[in-house]
Amino acid sequence: MFDLEKAIATWRHQFIYNRLFDNRDVDELERHVRDHVEFLIGRGSSEEDAFRHTINELGEYSETESEYRKVFWSKLRYQNHITEEVFWNLSMLKNYLKVTVRTLARNRTYSIINIAGLAVGIACCLLTFLIVRHEMSYDRYHERADDIYRLNVNWQSPEFVFENAITSAPFAPAFEEAFPAIEAITRITASGEKVLLRNGDTRLYTDNNRFVYADPSIFEVFSLGFEGADSATALAAPYTMVLTRSMAKNIFGDQSPMGQTVRVDDTYDYEVTGLIDDVPDNSHMHFDILVSMASFNGGSGPTNQNWDNNPYFTYLLLPQHYDHTLLEAQFPDFLERNIEEDNREWMSILLQPLTEIHLNPKGNDLEPSGSETYVTILWIIALAILTIACFNFVNLATARSMTRSKEISMRKVVGAARSQIRVQFLTESVLISFLATVIGSMLTIAVLPVVESMLNITITPGEIGGGLGVVILSLVSGAMILGIVAGLYPAFIMARMSPLRLVKGPGKSSSRGSPNSLRSVLVVFQFAVSVILIIATIVVFRQINYMTSTDLGLNTSQVIAIPLRSESTRASAPVMKDELVRLGSVQHAAVALRKPGTGAWGSEYSLPEWDDNDRVSMKFNSIGYDYLETLEIDLLSGRFFSEDFPSDVESGVLINLEAVTEFGWQTTDEAIGKEIKRGGLFRTVLGVTNNYHFQSMSVEMQPMVMYLAPETSNYLLIKTADGRTQEAVSELVPIWNRLNPEWPISYSFLDRDYEALYEKEARFSQMFSALTLLALFIACMGLFGLASFSLESRTNELGIRKALGATGGNIALLLTTDIARLILIANFIAWPIAYYGANQWLQNYPFRTDIEYWIFGMAGIGAVLIALASTGWQAWQASRTNPVDSLRRE
Repeated sequence: MFDLEKAIATWRHQFIYNRLFDNRDVDELERHVRDHVEFLIGRGSSEEDAFRHTINELGEYSETESEYRKVFWSKLRYQNHITEEVFWNLSMLKNYLKVTVRTLARNRTYSIINIAGLAVGIACCLLTFLIVRHEMSYDRYHERADDIYRLNVNWQSPEFVFENAITSAPFAPAFEEAFPAIEAITRITASGEKVLLRNGDTRLYTDNNRFVYADPSIFEVFSLGFEGADSATALAAPYTMVLTRSMAKNIFGDQSPMGQTVRVDDTYDYEVTGLIDDVPDNSHMHFDILVSMASFNGGSGPTNQNWDNNPYFTYLLLPQHYDHTLLEAQFPDFLERNIEEDNREWMSILLQPLTEIHLNPKGNDLEPSGSETYVTILWIIALAILTIACFNFVNLATARSMTRSKEISMRKVVGAARSQIRVQFLTESVLISFLATVIGSMLTIAVLPVVESMLNITITPGEIGGGLGVVILSLVSGAMILGIVAGLYPAFIMARMSPLRLVKGPGKSSSRGSPNSLRSVLVVFQFAVSVILIIATIVVFRQINYMTSTDLGLNTSQVIAIPLRSESTRASAPVMKDELVRLGSVQHAAVALRKPGTGAWGSEYSLPEWDDNDRVSMKFNSIGYDYLETLEIDLLSGRFFSEDFPSDVESGVLINLEAVTEFGWQTTDEAIGKEIKRGGLFRTVLGVTNNYHFQSMSVEMQPMVMYLAPETSNYLLIKTADGRTQEAVSELVPIWNRLNPEWPISYSFLDRDYEALYEKEARFSQMFSALTLLALFIACMGLFGLASFSLESRTNELGIRKALGATGGNIALLLTTDIARLILIANFIAWPIAYYGANQWLQNYPFRTDIEYWIFGMAGIGAVLIALASTGWQAWQASRTNPVDSLRRE
């Protein structure tokens, strides 16, 4: 029997319970309802129909609430009740926090999984953010970094474009004359190898490329913290130098270096005319010593006016806010005025902003640089990990909220508004996010030194930007946003469910679009990302292993490389070679202009029958006798240089197999005895060697021409006998010191030098692997939590199944089948994405590994096993539970 008064009282209760509505406004709404019900009854409707029709016209409570909020604050201002309302909301917030803390304490497993997962995800993002900020901070310490550009000369043909970071000597003066808009222009060129410095009894070597020739204008372009009489003239005269403060300390100790001299390579005395700050880590070029460009070539300066001979780095300073593309538009005319037509068709010039050099290196860059691709990949992975952590939160929150269905239903029955349910869930979400942010920040601080060591970088507070206050504000804001975003779905899902549906209890709903469906989608996403990362990690490891273990065409094992830095050390090399070979610890020894792994100089070659304009670019190297035996390079045809043929020095060359192809010969035997032309000089091909990697495998195989010129060599290469490398080193040092008392010995092992070529890839691989493990860890934590709540919600079902005769194996299989199915779906989604991404990345390498099918199977099986391992223990525990205990709990 319908009771009108009871129905009106129930309807009114939800307005009274939510203090948003003023009692007088609720009384007015009730009068409106009664009047309209009475009107409808007078027209023949029953009490029940009249009431329901009136409530439908008035609208759902949520609609009434949203409309009421539009005028709520103006009513409070009018009634002077704002202070009371704010106090009430603060009191409610305190209540929400209390409930949240009690809920987290009561569900420790859920709390630990959620907070730990989010904390690890936040730490990953913070660490990656610091790495990205560091990589993007390169060269920004210069006062006018945005106005500095490097001049790059590109060489191009219909088949390829070689982006080149270096230019020839005439470019700088010609640019200064041709383009008045340029405020300053400067050139630098590095010595390439280590340089011996001497001051009294102090002797030390610089590191490679740290001894740099520079124009006096370098201090106009770059902010180097110069200290001295006059920066404009400090590097004007020959044999003058400017030292970094740490190098000055190493050479002179506590004495003032100004005006003192440093002997360089036991050849020339340089006067110290100034000091500069140490170059920061986040610079694309590092040097300890700047010497005057006038000191180059033995004091004659840059005398080579060949426009296609490129040993210099050229930098321009443009006016502030100047559009550099306006300058680039004039470059074709500049080339037409200054470059011969034969070279002009191969050459193009452009400006590269200083701040983009580190992440976008060009050919022949001064130092190994970063990679914009690697930075982007790391950032994507970190965001994916944070997304997985957020999905964990959504999964666990929706699962756990179903176990709180009776609590929420009681709140709704006694009149709790949707907004209050949402605020309660969002408060819990934000609190968890804040706790995770604090823990994640502490993890970041703790792990940062390890990451810096792994990547060989130093991250300074100045690179973060904004100061401590901005950092704290950003973290607080980020935690707030993260908590709200992660908590929105469970908050709105639970707030809109009817009390009747909630009272049914956890796991009773099977309607389409239920939280169970979303949880399945999120699990699939999490493990799809994890499988992609597993496959990518395997591919990266295989590529690095391929580059470090593939046959290089030469044997770098047990080869010692000793730099020869002066005429005296070059002259002593044959004597040292003979003495070492006689001792028995050394098998072979040879000299070379360039050490394998460091590339080679390039030049243009042609054949006598070709037209003058027909030329091919090739690398060249000067070597000595026994070079092939020392490095175990195969001779395919012809012969090697021999002391029995003195004319080999003047007229003979060796070429590699790639050069045979480049010259158009069909076989290696056909090349023997043929003449090749370089400039106006002809040489006869004596032999053809197999292709060997004289530079990193990240560079395509290039044609090579080898000359016999022991007197111009810069390295002595020593092949030690098997197992006698340390013995050879102990014998080598005293022989060197006796023959070269003025030059401290320096040496390296060739196999380690080659490994260093892939240092960037190795560091990237380490970081990639660590992030992959973290992604798997977070995904498995979430799966563990979901399994726990699933078991809790199915306690009665499992008890009944066991009571009806289901075995422990049946129960375990039942609980793991759904998980295995989701992981398999994740695999099928991940495989094509992983294949495409890995294949695109491998295209950067001319010599690359294959993407084999077993990688995908291994990643898929691994993901399934990992997922089952994270839930298997719980399934096993559930299978052993006494059904009586299960039913008693229910």
